Amino acid sequence: PGGFLAAEFVRRSRALGADINTPFNNLTMPGASQSTMSEFFGSGRQSRISMLAQGQLTNVKLSGYYEADFLSAGVTSNNNESNSYPLRQRQAWGQASFNSGWSVTGGQMWSLVTETKHGVDNRTEAVPMTIDPQYTVGFSWARQYGLRLAKNFDNKVWAAVSIENAQATLSTHGNGDN
Repeated sequence: PGGFLAAEFVRRSRALGADINTPFNNLTMPGASQSTMSEFFGSGRQSRISMLAQGQLTNVKLSGYYEADFLSAGVTSNNNESNSYPLRQRQAWGQASFNSGWSVTGGQMWSLVTETKHGVDNRTEAVPMTIDPQYTVGFSWARQYGLRLAKNFDNKVWAAVSIENAQATLSTHGNGDN
């Protein structure tokens, strides 16, 4: 078992009614009434719980990992009275790491495009240590379903290939039908 408790505070000079991730495309213009109001609130929604199970066979190490936080939003979720945000699955994957240096990982995990601190090893992702990490310049990431095959050459060079669930939207939203 693992995880941590978070206590973060957000202060904005223009009220957005948003959570800890600032939606920069929703900033109010100077003439809007919200642009004269500020906001300040605390949140523990990035608190995280995790579970790692590992076992060693003769020539393979088997691992299973699950990680969740409270950054999901249900239909009735709000921070006005109850902070009733549901649990959100961040990662859920299984891995077989062979003594030969090969590993196979499948499930919901950080994308292979995400920078890691040790080769291409899961659970070594170099995520920004900030409250609002998704807008950090240079941080390329996705957490999505995938199947990854990797080879570790004596902890000096890694090669990997991954088949991942697409996370791109190739259409427009909110446009008229014509």
